[in-house]
Amino acid sequence: MSGPKTSRYTLTAEQRRILAEQRRVQMETQKQVMQLKAFKQSLKERITKIDSGLSQYQRIVKETGEKKLPLENVKEVRDKAMQELNDAAIVSESSGLTVIQETNAKLRQIQYLVMKQQQVIFKELAEVDKKFRKEIESAVAEGFEVSFAGIVEDITPDVSVYIKKITEAMDEVKEYELSQTLKERYVQLKLKAEEIDSVDFIENYYAMSIVPYVKECKAYHCAYVEYGDKFKELLAEYRILAGELGVQSKDYIFSMEAINELTEKVKEMELKRQEQEEQEYISRCMDSVLEAMGYKTIGEREIIKKDGRRFHNELYLFDEGTAVNVTYSSNGQITMELGGLDQTDRIPSDDECRSLAEDMVSFCDDYFEIEKKLKKSGVVTQRISVLPPEAQFAQIINTSDYIMTENVENYESKHTKKSGIIEKQLRRGE
Repeated sequence: MSGPKTSRYTLTAEQRRILAEQRRVQMETQKQVMQLKAFKQSLKERITKIDSGLSQYQRIVKETGEKKLPLENVKEVRDKAMQELNDAAIVSESSGLTVIQETNAKLRQIQYLVMKQQQVIFKELAEVDKKFRKEIESAVAEGFEVSFAGIVEDITPDVSVYIKKITEAMDEVKEYELSQTLKERYVQLKLKAEEIDSVDFIENYYAMSIVPYVKECKAYHCAYVEYGDKFKELLAEYRILAGELGVQSKDYIFSMEAINELTEKVKEMELKRQEQEEQEYISRCMDSVLEAMGYKTIGEREIIKKDGRRFHNELYLFDEGTAVNVTYSSNGQITMELGGLDQTDRIPSDDECRSLAEDMVSFCDDYFEIEKKLKKSGVVTQRISVLPPEAQFAQIINTSDYIMTENVENYESKHTKKSGIIEKQLRRGE
């Protein structure tokens, strides 16, 4: 390969701004797509619960003869939600950011209405016949209804006050946004309450178990209301970036510590992704420029050194039996070298060295033309090493080390002007 020409290619401020804006739109689109999937799944589940609730309610009414709830509004909201869900089924990433955002706004609004109607139907079910509640609600949703049967005969007005406090406090908690751990403790506290068989324990149970628990739930709920959306957004960005960078993502549960950790991880991953995208853009521009100048891709390979450094090589046909090897390194450097082609590792003969040196002269002219064309695409060059076209740098490229996409001839020294070189000059208007 000819005297290596190594440079670091970077972007102009304007081109970097353009890529950043493209990246912003792409990231926002992917986040909106993830949100769309979540909305659709959540809405499906809520519609299913309303259908179940309506079915249970109608059965109860039939058995008890009681009917307090006008169902028209519930059914109307349910049907509207189903229509919105059907409309959203055809929306995808290809629909564009604006359409996805508008769809998510509609789903968010209808989900809020569905949640309200879900609460209405469940509340009415509880009032009409409590025995059906366990069939349609989770332990948290069904409320903290405890009979305290073990002490019912010893209940005094003072004890009744504590029972009321316990019930009201826990009923308030069920409306909060809770972590899975807090939900599990809710169930445990309820089971513990059902085991109470002494009035002397009620006050202690309220003070030592219920009050701290409710306080913790309220703190979690307040934090979630204020920072929940930020957590979801950070988590979405983290998962998108992890997928793009090919790294394994980990699960996070909402907490201020998780938000802080995600903020740092996203910042670090965004920087890596930005660098990756810039190198991908530079590579695309390089391909485009070389193709426009008459070069054709004939092979490639990936190299990973023991120290973890990665290199990507692209072979571009220069003329019969010669090619330009372009090496992209993980640190952003790009090296271009011209060499003769063969299917074995060997040192070129003296005659081949002189012949290759002639080709190097022509490629040197191309190299500076490549820089000019790249600059028009916002890619600027910081030269590190540009060695002269001398026979001492002549080498043979072993094509068996590459994944070849074209059949090529082995190099033979020639002293006549090559047709391929003439063709490239014509493309440049020389």
